[in-house]
Amino acid sequence: MIEKEFLGYKDYPIKLYIWDVVAEPKGVVQIIHGMVEHARRYNDFANFLNSNGYIVIADDHRGHGATAQGKLGIVPTIDNFNDTIEDLIKITKFALDEYKLPVTLLGHSYGSFLAQAYIQRESNLINGVILSGSARQPAVQISVGKMVANMHNSMFGKDKPAKMIDKLALGGYNNKFKKEGSKFAWLSKNTANVQRYEEDKHCGYLASIGFYTSFFRGLSKLYNKNRLNAIRKDLPIFIISGTMDPVGNFGKYVERLKETYVKTGINSVDMKLYDTLRHEILNEEEKNVVYNDCLTFVDSLKKDYQAKI
Repeated sequence: MIEKEFLGYKDYPIKLYIWDVVAEPKGVVQIIHGMVEHARRYNDFANFLNSNGYIVIADDHRGHGATAQGKLGIVPTIDNFNDTIEDLIKITKFALDEYKLPVTLLGHSYGSFLAQAYIQRESNLINGVILSGSARQPAVQISVGKMVANMHNSMFGKDKPAKMIDKLALGGYNNKFKKEGSKFAWLSKNTANVQRYEEDKHCGYLASIGFYTSFFRGLSKLYNKNRLNAIRKDLPIFIISGTMDPVGNFGKYVERLKETYVKTGINSVDMKLYDTLRHEILNEEEKNVVYNDCLTFVDSLKKDYQAKI
């Protein structure tokens, strides 16, 4: 793995990771990590993709990992969601220029919502997208989150830890798993994975009020009809989630997301729900099944796809 300093949107410094030990590369997979975690957690999956012919590229988003420069959860601007998408687009263009190979996105959780917004802007840059641990959240929940976040931002400023908003947004996710003794049990039934997450100083911290304010603003625009119609209709989309993932309401909101894209007229939308798996399906004990399903999807994409930059 190579670590690289990368200038993102408006030259904001981003930590970029590249796994490129591939003899005869077939393409590039750009991983978009989730909330309050970081790109290096995908090292095992990246090595798997390398061994099957794919270069992997991923960044630590603003306020996350090494990009945060010790200020975890604090974002540089109140327009963080939008700025992060622009970072991701710039990274894709870098990969296309550097490797001259088609790029596939894989966004997990928060990263999947970033990917949902990305494809509304630049679906012509990529040859497919995988949405992991994703959903279409109810409009009422998004509106309430947006209202509370905006109010707290006005009252306390963007940099204060969003304790109440975090509880509102994520607090119910662990209800089914409280007896397991970890507030992060909802992430995975693989207890070793949960322990690693708990012990990782770059995971599980409280994000700031500014982060959540920007996040809910971004979510509130995701299902605008005009924005959805901007996605090219032949973009292959693969939606994957665990049946025990509370983010997707145990499959219900995942189905809703698939229906949204089908009704939009996108002609290649596939979905798979993994029985008993929770939120981090790439880190469960059954991860090899998920790995291989992702590989099958990426392998199925047109390798002659020409990105329109």
